Amino acid sequence: MSSALQSAHIALLTEQKRLPIAAHVFIKTAVLVTKWDQRRKTRKALGALTQEQLSDIGIDQHTAQQESRKPFWC
Repeated sequence: MSSALQSAHIALLTEQKRLPIAAHVFIKTAVLVTKWDQRRKTRKALGALTQEQLSDIGIDQHTAQQESRKPFWC
């Protein structure tokens, strides 16, 4: 991309004060789904840790089980 074209694109982006409503909603939804997916993966991994691994991170088995059973949206 030429320098002039790149400068024009940057100028266009900096002139925009707000995202369109649809883009804002899409971004918020994508962020939320990403958080939920990360929680699901983390809780699944927590449920699979051994007693020794849990001890290493300072969590007892009961607490790990409670946390791993939570739904991803909480």
